[in-house]
Amino acid sequence: MSVINLLPWREQQRRHHRQRFVILIITAVLGGYFISTLALHHFESEVAIQNQRVVYLQKAIIEQRLRMNQLSDVATQYENLLQRLELVQTLQAERGKTTAVMNLIPALIPQGVYIDKIRMRGKRFKLFGISENTALLAEMLERFEQEPTVSYVEIHSIVHGRQRFDKSYQAFELSFQVSLSTLLPPALKIFQSKEVG
Repeated sequence: MSVINLLPWREQQRRHHRQRFVILIITAVLGGYFISTLALHHFESEVAIQNQRVVYLQKAIIEQRLRMNQLSDVATQYENLLQRLELVQTLQAERGKTTAVMNLIPALIPQGVYIDKIRMRGKRFKLFGISENTALLAEMLERFEQEPTVSYVEIHSIVHGRQRFDKSYQAFELSFQVSLSTLLPPALKIFQSKEVG
């Protein structure tokens, strides 16, 4: 028995629907592929931009750390310079103090009193020497006590009968403290005030 297609238009419609369906599927697949490719490209470019930002930030962090290290080095150098300056100022004040005391002592020592040795510790000075007689020691002690730049004057020992230069002398030890604020010249007082401040 032979089959006769009485409705050929249905067959054509089915073919047409199949072709349309295949075209739609191919279009959908191509469209999906195109969209996913665009999305992938977009995300890859975003990731690349973020990676560039991360690299930039890492470089900036490294630069900042280097700057901080340099600042730390500069701060250390600054502290070292301040310490050196303080040391120089202290030495300058000490030099000035020693010179001022050496200039002061001859005015306080009467003739007939001889100084053998001077010892300095901070503001405190100690004199070792000899005197021709006790009256000269009393006069020297009075001069030291009346001097406004000198304080805490003490005679520690007087030893009679020390032989020197074929004569008999009184050996003595005298200590005193010097007020630097009244003794030092104005330029050195500035160093002293900076050192305190």
